[in-house]
Amino acid sequence: MRVNSLLKKTLLITAVAGMLLPGLGVAGAFKGEDCVSETKRPLSDFLTAQGTSGSSFFPPVPDYVGWASSDFVTFALVDYAGLANKYIEDSGAKSLNTQVTGQVRECALADGTARVTVKLVTANALGFAQSIADLSATIPPFDFANTDTNFGAKAVDVAAGAEAAKGTAKLTTTFTIAGPGEPLPDFLDVNFTEDYKPASLDFHSTTIGRLPDGQRARLIVEQVATQGEDGVWMYSVEDVEIVVPGNQ
Repeated sequence: MRVNSLLKKTLLITAVAGMLLPGLGVAGAFKGEDCVSETKRPLSDFLTAQGTSGSSFFPPVPDYVGWASSDFVTFALVDYAGLANKYIEDSGAKSLNTQVTGQVRECALADGTARVTVKLVTANALGFAQSIADLSATIPPFDFANTDTNFGAKAVDVAAGAEAAKGTAKLTTTFTIAGPGEPLPDFLDVNFTEDYKPASLDFHSTTIGRLPDGQRARLIVEQVATQGEDGVWMYSVEDVEIVVPGNQ
């Protein structure tokens, strides 16, 4: 089961060295037999493009990709690009010390386009969750900014003194650009347009935090998907789960 396209567009969220850690899921190889040449690009080519699509859902934090469970129970937002932490720092609050490392590889293809593979590992990434039922019940529907969390705290609340839920996030994404050296996109645009097809993504995160009643819990997100030439994303893994110790 997959999140439908309308919900996915609604879930565009706010906020956003060397080899990465072993075990990071690979959504597309760095170099394939079809590569004419391969180039390593600065990680900043990708990171500086993140959060450039607007700030519509948790303003004034820039939008970045959020995740929904296949059963439409839980929505999660994890700060894979450090955008939420930058907002917190800029507000004058204590930094979460979010650290983003990774690499970007570009494969020039014979047709003149290029396939780009980005791998990120993010430490101390802010994460929180909301009930999709609660989001659906707001007027208008999906008022993210004014819907309470059921795990962790939003960036605006952390900046105001709320306790942050933090953890590690790993993202691998592969997408296609018009040619070698072309500007890299906001990951939102990879997900919600057909401009960078074919594409793929592999995202995993574990966030440690609290429920509204103070109980300790973990937010676990696992998402694996590919986008074909038809522009349709097909998810093989689409899990978002809040795990309370002792209730497993």
